[in-house]
Amino acid sequence: MEKIIKDDFDLNVIANSGQCFRFIEAEKDTYRIIAFGKVLYIKDLGNGKVDFSCSEQEFKEIWYDYFDLKTNYAKIRKMAEDNVFLKDCADRSVGMRILNQDKWEMTVSFIISQRKSIPAIKTSIERLSKACGDKLGENLYAFPTPEQILSVPTEKLAECGLGYRLDYIK
Repeated sequence: MEKIIKDDFDLNVIANSGQCFRFIEAEKDTYRIIAFGKVLYIKDLGNGKVDFSCSEQEFKEIWYDYFDLKTNYAKIRKMAEDNVFLKDCADRSVGMRILNQDKWEMTVSFIISQRKSIPAIKTSIERLSKACGDKLGENLYAFPTPEQILSVPTEKLAECGLGYRLDYIK
């Protein structure tokens, strides 16, 4: 499903912003996002055109809000023009969207992120999802619910590379 997004929307900037760890480049100009128990492939077609691999209904129910498409980021940046510091910050963030993520996943991801590199965080989150989450496709898993995490033996969770963070997550 193709959409035209006239405001800030740069998939590479968003994917590498450090906001979330399940937004990965699947191939050139195409990213895979796993969120809210769904898998989305999103491709930048150029000139503001973006292809979403979902139905119109799913786009409206999940992805429109996830990417905060109701907010005009260019207008917000324009408000910073009178302040040199804010203008510099705003200019460096062109293309960024503030993702409206699942609060549980975001909290656990933050706990996992403590004293870890981004690749290590991604690995732990994927291992945790595979160990506890619902299967969404071949080697793709939803982020687990609190109940799913609690239902898995501690020994299996320890294999996810959570280290001392495991007790905080549980």
